[in-house]
Amino acid sequence: MDQCETTRVAPCRTLTLGSLIDLTSLPGVQEITSTASTLYLTYPEAEIVIRFSNSFQTRWDTDWRVTVREPGRGLGTWWGTWRRSFLAEESDIGPLVTNEIRETLLRIRRMLDDYTRFGLCGDPSAPSNYPD
Repeated sequence: MDQCETTRVAPCRTLTLGSLIDLTSLPGVQEITSTASTLYLTYPEAEIVIRFSNSFQTRWDTDWRVTVREPGRGLGTWWGTWRRSFLAEESDIGPLVTNEIRETLLRIRRMLDDYTRFGLCGDPSAPSNYPD
């Protein structure tokens, strides 16, 4: 069994990557890999790392770390972390995580669109359109 195709989420419990998320429902993903209890997703504008732990039989705790890159030639980078818990059977965790990934990407893309719309892209000296 190839380590990049399997995500171990708890002792004696293993999910294959294919059962965890539906890759066809995540358009734009450039790369997806997993090791032990962590899922890595790479997009042109962001990297998403999700760590899984199965605290109880139906409780899945996930720790999310996201890195977002400024579009274009700028050097802006943003980081974010949060924890999300799901109450679900093993067969239901994949769609829940997939939906959370889609929602995360939607928030990231809206943020980057706002950043571009306000003329802040690529120019660290650009004036802020936000009140102090």
